[in-house]
Amino acid sequence: MFWRRRTRLDEEVESHLAEETADNIARGMDPVTARHAARRTFGNVGAAKEKARELDPLYWLDTLWQDTRFAFRLLQRCRLPVMSSIHRAFGSRIRSIRCTARLSRLSSPSSCGVKTA
Repeated sequence: MFWRRRTRLDEEVESHLAEETADNIARGMDPVTARHAARRTFGNVGAAKEKARELDPLYWLDTLWQDTRFAFRLLQRCRLPVMSSIHRAFGSRIRSIRCTARLSRLSSPSSCGVKTA
């Protein structure tokens, strides 16, 4: 779905470069020099593509999709460090939720290690 947009953008940039190259050849440059001059005139191709992608209204969805895929690949590769960092970040909250759930099920708060005053 998103690769079609990238392919279309690549084709668009390539067509601009080809048009500028053809203009340079028509002015009397040899093909290699004309191509280099066209790339210099166009500027940084990667930066131009990134700027065009940022203007796309669905850009945030594309980056979210890429980040999600990367996170799952990372999780598959090294589960223990990822799970331990998740536990470190959310562990105290999870324990307090579990403790609250136990307190609501059981009538004695000491089952959770909570002292009553």
